[in-house]
Amino acid sequence: MELPVELRDLLLNALRGMQPPLGPTEREVLERALETGELSGSAEGALATLVEELIHTGQVRRLHGPHADMALRALYCRLPPARQLTTQLKQLADALTGLRGQAIRDVSIRLVGPCTYQVTIDTDQCRVLLELGPAGPELKAVELGL
Repeated sequence: MELPVELRDLLLNALRGMQPPLGPTEREVLERALETGELSGSAEGALATLVEELIHTGQVRRLHGPHADMALRALYCRLPPARQLTTQLKQLADALTGLRGQAIRDVSIRLVGPCTYQVTIDTDQCRVLLELGPAGPELKAVELGL
């Protein structure tokens, strides 16, 4: 994966200026990859961790503005964790298309753990339970004939 020099420099400075949740080996691999511009699969996981941290903290947006934040978000969407999440979202959307034409009776959402929520959709024909959490969305159950 190739990154523009400006984005590589921004990421390299951020990596050196903060302590993202990376082990020493991951940090070294990522730093070397950002310095050389050769981002291989082994560095992509660490890069995703760094980019997530920068987006969550808002540090890049505060220091470099909304354009840098948008560039980081676009980069994140190209990384393996986001591609996996995109696949999960598509599968969930495909599963929910079965609700088309049904009358929705109730929708509720509740906290079931740290950063984990359960969404219940009751229709005139079924009940769908979804879990939204750090690992992505998951279809937990479909109850028919209610």
